[in-house]
Amino acid sequence: LGNFVIRYSSALVTTSEEESRATRTLGYRGSLIETRLGAFVFHEAFGRKPSNIDFSIYEEFPKERRILFLGRLARKKNPDFICKIVPLLRTHLFVIAGPEDDWTVEDLSNLLLPDDRKRVIFTDHVNEYEKAWLLYNSGVMLFPSDHENYGISLVEALCAGLPVVASTNVSSSRYISQLGVGDRKSTRLNSSHEWI
Repeated sequence: LGNFVIRYSSALVTTSEEESRATRTLGYRGSLIETRLGAFVFHEAFGRKPSNIDFSIYEEFPKERRILFLGRLARKKNPDFICKIVPLLRTHLFVIAGPEDDWTVEDLSNLLLPDDRKRVIFTDHVNEYEKAWLLYNSGVMLFPSDHENYGISLVEALCAGLPVVASTNVSSSRYISQLGVGDRKSTRLNSSHEWI
């Protein structure tokens, strides 16, 4: 039934290059729109400062020393990993942007020493405009998920020109290698992950 529907549809939306190719091999000849699972290419002018960031703290750190985590505070996304590296990078600011899920802001704050808490900003949910602003005003994005079937935020960061450090368990981390900007490393903080 699936093959029949695909072959005789006038237009299809696919979510990856691989899916587009597979659709063509089934004999589909109609219009094909590739959405990349909703990833959006932002322009810097599109952005707007998040309303819930203390910019007096934010602007104390140059752009290259601002580290962004963007995603739900879900267990599989490992926001607690960010808290483990905060003490190792004492000259950096960390922005954790995303709504509470398995972790609360209080849970994550309790993992930090009082001095380190001063260098971590939690923004809760950010809208598309605020996300765009964060992507263009951060120095690097960390994407430490256990697994992601794609990883939209990673692709959006790359499209904005923001360097990304990601777990190789994130499907779209392959773009870092394909662009020739990644190098595989293991980490002593979490030996089950390989990073790129």
